[in-house]
Order: sequence, then C-alpha cells, then structure tokens
Amino acid sequence: MDRRDDLSVSDDFAAAVLATVLPHVGFDNTIGRADLLTRLMARGYTTVDLDRKMRIAIHDLRNQGHDIITNPAGDGYCMAGSAAEAIAWAEHKMLPSARDMFRTVNAVMRTVQRKYPLKQLAMDNILAETGRPGLPTIVS
Repeated sequence: MDRRDDLSVSDDFAAAVLATVLPHVGFDNTIGRADLLTRLMARGYTTVDLDRKMRIAIHDLRNQGHDIITNPAGDGYCMAGSAAEAIAWAEHKMLPSARDMFRTVNAVMRTVQRKYPLKQLAMDNILAETGRPGLPTIVS
C-alpha cells in the first residue's frame, strides 16, 4: 500500500501550501510547521490529517520542481534562498534518507536472492521496464 492511499491532496490545497511558503525565502526566513498549519486552518483547511496532508503537498510540490526546503534544524520551511541552501538541504536532509532506503532495499533483495530459488533476478533496464528504479524483475 502506498503511504498516501488513504489521503488525497487537492490542487487547491497544494496551491495554498505553496502560497503560504512562497514569501519565506532562505534559512533565516522560515515558517515553522505549527505556523504553517495555523495559516492553512485560517484559509479554511481543517482535517484531522492536516499535518500529514501538508507534508504530502510539500512532497508533491517538490516533485513538481518547487524549491521548498527545510532549515538545518528541520523546524521550518522556506523557499531556497540560494543554490548553497538547496545543496545543504539535499545533502543533510534528503540524501541520507535516500541512502538508507536504498540500503534497506538492497538488504531485502540480497535475502530474497538467498532465500528463494529464483533462476535470475534481472537488474538491467529496470527503470525502462517498470518505471521504478532499483526493483528487480524475475526472469524465467
């Protein structure tokens, strides 16, 4: 199950999140998570899962190319004020998580290769075949 199957984020909600974060440019001008939620509630967005929906909207906006980053302390959102800030965010916040996920997938796949009598796990052209990088396909 996708972590987002139970929640949907409307385009209007994502636009409200972006509009609220846009004036906050640079690490020295972040908007805290609680303040962002309060401002979204003031716009009429209220739900039990508002915090989670906000984080999903930020994830989606980043995937659309918006440079929403968190400050080094991780307690506020802003638009990147410089390339150096964006790089610092990627190096300290995103890349460690990506590396950890990749290590986990690799460990599970190594166990699968040992545990199950597969003729071959084809790791080539995975992205082209499945649209998901890093996942093996079984070749008989």
